[in-house]
Amino acid sequence: MMLVIGLLFTIYFVLVALSTGLKSKFPFFWLISGIGFMIVDITDINMSDFALPDIVERGFYFIMICVFICFLFAELMILFSMDTKSEEVPNIIIILGAQLNHDGPGKTLRKRLDLAYSMAQSNIESVLIVSGGKGENEPISEAEGMKQYLTAKGLSPKRIILEACSKDTYENLIYSKKLLINNGYQEEIPEVAIVTTNFHMFRAIKLAKKAGYGKCIPKPAKCEILLLPNYMVREGFAFIKDFITGRL
Repeated sequence: MMLVIGLLFTIYFVLVALSTGLKSKFPFFWLISGIGFMIVDITDINMSDFALPDIVERGFYFIMICVFICFLFAELMILFSMDTKSEEVPNIIIILGAQLNHDGPGKTLRKRLDLAYSMAQSNIESVLIVSGGKGENEPISEAEGMKQYLTAKGLSPKRIILEACSKDTYENLIYSKKLLINNGYQEEIPEVAIVTTNFHMFRAIKLAKKAGYGKCIPKPAKCEILLLPNYMVREGFAFIKDFITGRL
């Protein structure tokens, strides 16, 4: 059974690599896990050979059960937050960054930008904050690349505010709020739309609430079916990390 799981994980890693070009390190989780499962099956490792003191073994299992429960909770909340029926478009639209390639936004980011553009068309008074700094494998900041994409589609640059310093979702929202305050908005931001990909929406809304935003309207862009398991698992771990570090 473990051999089958290992093979499936390894094949999935190859499919993700072909689709994304491995711009992110997380897909290696599938490769490493797959190899691990196959080694355990092929070598027929018996865990009883690695007996630990009872108190250590019980503590280990207790921690693993707690992590699993948190992970399962996160995955369920991610699933329930992946869709919204809200048609409302407020005057403030925050677009969270994603991978920027040398030839422009990657697939995930393009879908977010296309959704935000259609929202901006339906509310001509809206202001868009494009949020994302420059990653180590990106030619310019995600924010600048997002602005270039939106203006090429015909959106006025006067409607776009750049937040080009953030490195993760938490900073996206904290720095965007500071920019809004600098542009005349009150400390309690009244109403914003958060544009991101569906798998990312649950954590983004939670972080926005923690950052002090008022009403947050989720606007999820769809994720490619092939990549959804990869991003769902990554988001589960990210939720646990943000919870442990006090961001949530």
